[in-house]
Amino acid sequence: MRSNFYYVFELYFSLESEKEEDAVAAYWVTDGIERCRVGFLPRYLLGKKKAFHGILVQVTELLSDSDNATDRERSRKNRGVVRVAVLTDRNALFRDGD
Repeated sequence: MRSNFYYVFELYFSLESEKEEDAVAAYWVTDGIERCRVGFLPRYLLGKKKAFHGILVQVTELLSDSDNATDRERSRKNRGVVRVAVLTDRNALFRDGD
């Protein structure tokens, strides 16, 4: 089953560091309705947080279900990893002012 998600830049409270941190969160969307936050983009992408804000994507593969053992291990190590297809205009990812 394919699901749609969108990314939003926000602050969240980290239980690990016990303080607020910047994050790009992923929210599950069905029929145009936001359902719940399902995860975060990796921290190294925070430098492009403005580019990801509001981007709509569709999950195309759960790496936990991959035939590739390396992909499955990567998903296990990171508590879940997916591949996505960007549904929003890709040029929005590279707009000026990021």
